[in-house]
Amino acid sequence: MALYKFLTIMIVSVVVVVVVVVVFLVIVIVVAMMVVVVVVVVMMMMTLMSADTEPAWIDVLIDLLMSSLSQDQTLVRVVINSAFTQLIPQLTTTSLRLILDVSPHSDLAVNRTV
Repeated sequence: MALYKFLTIMIVSVVVVVVVVVVFLVIVIVVAMMVVVVVVVVMMMMTLMSADTEPAWIDVLIDLLMSSLSQDQTLVRVVINSAFTQLIPQLTTTSLRLILDVSPHSDLAVNRTV
């Protein structure tokens, strides 16, 4: 009887862990989708409102994302890292400098005359 209770507790524990992991993954996916929607909206707004004297939309977004990376929340960092992979084709020289300015290896990674 003790073995039956032990196995039942172990099975329930495994099921609970699996459910928690699935819920966490769903939350990560939903947050990532929300970031993508925000990025698209910001891109559209910046395209409509852009002028030669204003910074490029990608520069503003990169600056916002880089400042958000300072938070100590793993979920925020995961979402921002996935957003960066989608934004790489849009990077400008200015946005690349924004990224490299906060990099610990920025003195090795960038030529400041670019």
